[in-house]
Amino acid sequence: MRFDVVLMDCMMPALDGYGATRAIRKLPSPTCDVPIIALTANAMAEDHALCFEAGMGGVVTKPISKDDLLTSLINVMEDSGGAERVTQGSRRMNRGRMPILA
Repeated sequence: MRFDVVLMDCMMPALDGYGATRAIRKLPSPTCDVPIIALTANAMAEDHALCFEAGMGGVVTKPISKDDLLTSLINVMEDSGGAERVTQGSRRMNRGRMPILA
């Protein structure tokens, strides 16, 4: 199964988001190429650097705003050719729900 993007929580039990991202990046192509966005409560530049070092392409700090998430989705998906799906989906956002990626 192929995914358009992964929203990765950095603080998960057992295997944190950094380790999970490193594991995904070691998988064969095209699975290893999926865009990954970090979701983290840590707002310091050093924390964001850890996300990028692990292989994540974007960072959204909690609490998550729709605008920040949408901006990050567009930024990471541009490289994979999926930005058009995100912008089309954002037009279908309804009362605070997440964009529908089709």
